[in-house]
Amino acid sequence: MTEDFEERLVAAFEQMATALTGIHDTQEKQFAKQWPERKEVHEAIYSRVPTTEDLVREEQGASDESLDDWLTVPEEEEYIGEREREFLKTHPKSAASAQALDEDEAEGRSTAAPEDQAGSDGVPAGDHPTV
Repeated sequence: MTEDFEERLVAAFEQMATALTGIHDTQEKQFAKQWPERKEVHEAIYSRVPTTEDLVREEQGASDESLDDWLTVPEEEEYIGEREREFLKTHPKSAASAQALDEDEAEGRSTAAPEDQAGSDGVPAGDHPTV
């Protein structure tokens, strides 16, 4: 081997080392980008967009409440549903008559007379001569 050939061989190995160092740095950066170091772990939050079926069920009153919650009537507040409130707002005559019926029943009076007692016209409730 000549001295010139040895110098060229050393220079070639130095260039290969420089190239391999660059490739190594590039691969490290790619690895760090694809698989970053794990950060602080937190609880996962699951959510999803409601489907049309979910929206229809919600519109019809479906909920996640238990059966006991559905079957027990709350005692603290007046139990009138949303539809009943809307009906009473649009039909004030019905609201007044319903309130009068509630007051009559609370006082012991009722519109339904027993059959053995006379009605308000003096005719027994069960016997009608016109029938």
